Amino acid sequence: MEDLIGSIRKHIDERLASPLTSSFVFAWCLWNYKFFVILFSRNSATVTFALIDSVCFPSHWDYLLRGFLLPLISALIYIFLYPYPSKFVYEFWQKSQRDIAQLKLKIEDETPLTIADSRLLREQHREMLKRIQANQDEYDSMVADKDSEIARLKAGMSSSDVFGDSVHLASPSTRIIAPNEREIEAMVAFGRQDESMSVDALSDQLPDLANAQINYLIDELKAGDLITDVGIDKYGRPLFKLTRSGRKFLVENDLVPPVNV
Repeated sequence: MEDLIGSIRKHIDERLASPLTSSFVFAWCLWNYKFFVILFSRNSATVTFALIDSVCFPSHWDYLLRGFLLPLISALIYIFLYPYPSKFVYEFWQKSQRDIAQLKLKIEDETPLTIADSRLLREQHREMLKRIQANQDEYDSMVADKDSEIARLKAGMSSSDVFGDSVHLASPSTRIIAPNEREIEAMVAFGRQDESMSVDALSDQLPDLANAQINYLIDELKAGDLITDVGIDKYGRPLFKLTRSGRKFLVENDLVPPVNV
């Protein structure tokens, strides 16, 4: 039973929410206002019904006309025709409000400031300039600090490299900076080999270096024309050996490793 009542109530709410229903009810009340006057009068029931029949609906045609057709036509006019003049009125009202706002701003702009307003405006302007200058000084200070830090880092990078300070030895003609200690150790390791040497073999000679450091050393020595590629071994690993510049560097700096007997 509760479900049935709830379903009926929901159905009624949906019908009442319809614009046609609400418009028809409102129009019916307007067309038949005498009905409510008689209904809520203090007459007896017999007199009330007699007055309704004689005043509100004296004929069957009045029941159809005032009870249904005229309210329905009024509701349809309200639904389909009323939005057009309403749209025009709303647009006109909005434009009028905009014109009023623009006229108000124009009058305010043309109105001269009082002495008090001028003083207040100048004070606000000075405070704004102070804040802008303070922000500019803070920004300049921050930029100066960053520039100093960048210069310090560049100076540190120019004085040392990834593996240590450069060793001041006789440099090959193709290099601007002499090899550092790690590069020299790698070159000495290459000098111990009669033939070429792979990356793994060099890693065995320099066990304290990681693979990334070994590869970096090889790239640096190749860039300085101190070692060169000579092919690959049977396992597909690249082989390297000293170039003429590399051997010359070892000889001139008395870094030739002793021959294993």
